[in-house]
Amino acid sequence: MNVFSGRSRLTSFFDTLHLRDFRLLWLGESVSLLGDQFYFVALTWLTLQITGSGLALGTVLMLAAIPRAALMLIGGAVTDRVSPRPIMFISNAVRAVLVAALTALIIVHGVQDRKSTRLNSSHTDISRMPSSA
Repeated sequence: MNVFSGRSRLTSFFDTLHLRDFRLLWLGESVSLLGDQFYFVALTWLTLQITGSGLALGTVLMLAAIPRAALMLIGGAVTDRVSPRPIMFISNAVRAVLVAALTALIIVHGVQDRKSTRLNSSHTDISRMPSSA
């Protein structure tokens, strides 16, 4: 017996979008997921911009993945005991605060390209060169 009683899964998905609460949840979480992906691209770019090191990039991405994996396991157990709604609100709020704090640090301290730093530090002042006369 077919669970969807002759209707395709795609049709049943679009039927759920008629529910206002589900539509808002789906849209909000989709935007949040898109923001997470932009964050990882920006984090990768920032790490390479500051350090220029593949090792530093791997270290930063590994350190970003560890809490995500650990909290995913803990979050699943907590969600089984508590309503998922406040957990979603709290986790999204904490993530927004952390990303905003990182953004503020970058804006306040600025980011200088590693290549331009090397070029500026190796610039030779012509007036200090010994004369050949």
